[in-house]
Amino acid sequence: MKKAMRLTALLLLALLAGCSADPEYNIEITKPIYQQPDKEMPFEIQVKEKDENATRLDVSAEFSMTNMDHGMTKVKLAEGEEGTYSGKVALPMPGKYEILFILEKDGEKTEKVISYEVEKPEGVASI
Repeated sequence: MKKAMRLTALLLLALLAGCSADPEYNIEITKPIYQQPDKEMPFEIQVKEKDENATRLDVSAEFSMTNMDHGMTKVKLAEGEEGTYSGKVALPMPGKYEILFILEKDGEKTEKVISYEVEKPEGVASI
C-alpha cells in the first residue's frame, strides 16, 4: 500500500513539474493595429515572461478574421529594445481578428491567441 501511494505521489509530482515547464509569456499590443487598403501598417507588441522583458525570441503572428474568411495573413516580427517586437501587416479590411502569436526560444515553441479589433486610422490624409 505504501509503495502504491509513493508511486502515485511521484507520478503526480512529475506531472506537475512537466506542466509548469513551458514558459508563460504575456503579450501586450503597444502600438494599435490599423487597416488601410493596399498598405502595410506597422504594429508593435511587448512580450514579458514572469514580469520580465522577454528577449531573444523568434516571434511571428498569424491574423485571421473571426467573422469572415479572408484567409490568414502571416507576419514575422523583428526584435526591438526591452522585449518589444514589431512588424508590418496588410489586412484586407477592419474588423475583429484573432491573432495567433508563435514565440520560439531555444527550440521550444509557445502559442498565444489574442482577440483584437482592427480599425481604420482616423485623421490620416491620403495622397
